[in-house]
Amino acid sequence: MFFSYLPESLTVPCQDLFALDVEAYRYSGVNMTGFRILNTENSQVASIIEKWSMERLQAPPKPDSGLLDGFMTTDAALMYDAVHVVAVAVQQSQQITVSSLQCNRHKPWRFGNRFMALIKEAHWDGLTGRITFNRTNGLRTDFDLDVISLKEDGLEKVLGESVCVGLNMTDHQKGKTSNVTDSLANRSLVVSTILVEPYVMFKKSDKPLYGNDRFEGYCIDLLRELASILGFSYELRLVEDGRYGAQDETTGQWSGMVKELIDHVTDLAVAPLAITYVREKVIDFSKPFMTLGISILYRKPNGTNPGVFSFLNPLSPDIWMYILLAYLGVSCVLFVIARFSPYEWYNPHPCNPDSDVVENNFTLLNSFWFGVGALMQQGSELMPKALSTRIVGGIWWFFTLIIISSYTANLAAFLTVERMESPIDSADDLAKQTRIEYGVVEEGSTMTFFKVGHIGHGAILSISLFIYQPVHQYSLCTRSPCCVSLIILHCLSLVSDPHRRDARTALCQMEGKSVSLRLLQWIFMASGVSLFSHFIFISSVCVVCEHILKRHENTCILSLSL
Repeated sequence: MFFSYLPESLTVPCQDLFALDVEAYRYSGVNMTGFRILNTENSQVASIIEKWSMERLQAPPKPDSGLLDGFMTTDAALMYDAVHVVAVAVQQSQQITVSSLQCNRHKPWRFGNRFMALIKEAHWDGLTGRITFNRTNGLRTDFDLDVISLKEDGLEKVLGESVCVGLNMTDHQKGKTSNVTDSLANRSLVVSTILVEPYVMFKKSDKPLYGNDRFEGYCIDLLRELASILGFSYELRLVEDGRYGAQDETTGQWSGMVKELIDHVTDLAVAPLAITYVREKVIDFSKPFMTLGISILYRKPNGTNPGVFSFLNPLSPDIWMYILLAYLGVSCVLFVIARFSPYEWYNPHPCNPDSDVVENNFTLLNSFWFGVGALMQQGSELMPKALSTRIVGGIWWFFTLIIISSYTANLAAFLTVERMESPIDSADDLAKQTRIEYGVVEEGSTMTFFKVGHIGHGAILSISLFIYQPVHQYSLCTRSPCCVSLIILHCLSLVSDPHRRDARTALCQMEGKSVSLRLLQWIFMASGVSLFSHFIFISSVCVVCEHILKRHENTCILSLSL
């Protein structure tokens, strides 16, 4: 439905269209047009209007008029100019005198006609433009009106109308934006792509296929739906060097699809390509249709059967060594103190109190037995009698209480839950070790991230990526994803992007350790033409992606490194 509002004269409320709250109608498609006599393009006029608006906001509020607060209305601007015109006429009438007026007399002012003639002769550049009057009828002549219309960016001047020459149909193009959908209609685009399953792949058929019919995949379906909606045609071409696009550090030249876009060999590139800072400086990206992150996928460690000495696992070997040394030290100290204390010696024959033979229970072997009994929480028949030996025994008992309680708690955890040890928790762990080999897609964003990324061991990791290239050909892949059996058989850890929710179920023997490194975005890209950015953004809000994702939902992809 199309609506058009055009005021018939300056006396209707539409003269203050610029002061109305039209925010709700900016994107509704309504055609709202009105007149404006205020010359807001003049800097002096804009300054006066700003001062008036500030004073108006500080004034007491008036009844609701439907206009925004702080805007100078057309009536106020005309009143401002009228006062100045009268002031100009008064300055020119030096010989005119003003006498007192009486309410009961109807005699006109004798200088009235002369003063009116001075007003008609006055000239003034006011808020509403150049002010001049017709000396015959006294009407204002030679003034301009602006025709303003509601656009997506707000109210804009679209036409200029002069009263003396009539309507001047001059459209101001600076605020006018092209319709993206119309600009792409009936156009033919050259689209570059790269073979990456399941996004772009060759279609399997018994018959020879030609042109765009050779390809299938998520990106192909997405491009086909966009072409159907926007009415353009396209020609798919595989990138010549088979690369996504990376910048050479020495020459600064680009490769892959990015180079073709820079050289305008292709108009558009559709591929699962990641948005990076260096790529954004040379090409224009669309809104992403998929957002992923870099993760490390490695093999789950195999469970081992408990050994004979598994009971020692709750405590580290150092702790066991300290316990043994403490046991030997306390037993020896107890033996020595018991020898020096007279209270630990007793008469073995109570019936003969005058016997010179005395004995001590805390021999060296008994001292060791006392310590073992306390450590095993079983006690012994030996009891210290002297205060000094009791203090040593009490300290040992407290020590064994803490050790046994900690050991019991750790042993229960070891018997019920198998400890999960992650060999790699970050990129630094990956760079420090050499047992696990890893690989990325050649000249992809993941490879660039590890080469120039500001991480703790970025230099070591960069060297490691190329050390494995001559030894294992699969360490630096030119296509992705890598085979599941390749990862399992060769213990290859692929630094990449696991992006399928069903991958965990399909790879029951693999553990996806999500080591968040950087956010990747999957996009379309175009060669510096903002038109394509708006064009591809339509794909993000259409229903195109939803049913295409459902179509490829059962495709299990391990990883994709771009």
